[in-house]
Amino acid sequence: MQQVANEKTQDVKAAQVALDDAKNKLAALENAPLLVKAAEDKLAAAQKALDPVENVLVSEKAKLSALKQDLTDAQADVATAQKNYDEKLAIQTKAQTDLDNTKKVLQAIYDREALEAQIAAQEKAREEAEKKAAEEKAQAEKNGYHVDGNKVVDENGNQVSNWTVKNGQIIDNKGKVVSGLTINKAGAVVNEAGQQINSKNVVDNLQAKRTQAPVGQSKVAGKTYVSTVVVPEKAEVNTLPQTGEKESKTTLVGAILVGLGSLVGLFGLGRKKEY
Repeated sequence: MQQVANEKTQDVKAAQVALDDAKNKLAALENAPLLVKAAEDKLAAAQKALDPVENVLVSEKAKLSALKQDLTDAQADVATAQKNYDEKLAIQTKAQTDLDNTKKVLQAIYDREALEAQIAAQEKAREEAEKKAAEEKAQAEKNGYHVDGNKVVDENGNQVSNWTVKNGQIIDNKGKVVSGLTINKAGAVVNEAGQQINSKNVVDNLQAKRTQAPVGQSKVAGKTYVSTVVVPEKAEVNTLPQTGEKESKTTLVGAILVGLGSLVGLFGLGRKKEY
């Protein structure tokens, strides 16, 4: 029975809770118009506050749309500018390449002209040098002894019989180098003073005056015998050139006269000692 009583008590409590809930709901329904009116007032206030925001939002959206269009236009302008820049850069690059190529061509022309001018100058200098050398050679052949191959020839074209040329030096008939004589660049045979010798000054000049500048001198017993023979000191008689029978005889006569002069000097010296 106690259990049944407890169950009945629980049912009463549940019924009381249901009744209270129903009363609350009824009260809420009775207050609903007021709640709805309050909610509508709040909604109107919220809407009133929202309208300016929506207007600003619309305005900002319009501005954003305009900015997006400006951005699109700017991007298009940038693309166009980049394209124009690329085209102009290509034109400039081609122009620079053409200019560099033109400079290279001009430089090649200048170099060729300079080279041609240099070659022309060298050719002119060579021709002038050859002309001068030919003139000097012709003058040397005209003035006296000169070299013709390995021969020594006088101004008349006669070969000097006891001289030959070997390795740029004058060799006598004994195979010795004739000292005191050299060959200049024109092929002339010159003495130590650089003067070209000829058939007139290679033999004794019996009529030479003491005022003449002697080419060779010989001293015997303190006396000086002047001679125009181009013979270095200590040179042997056989180093004198011969250009034919006539000149050979003249040279021989000159040598004999020099020898006689030497003997006369020795004789005079002996007589002085006797006094």
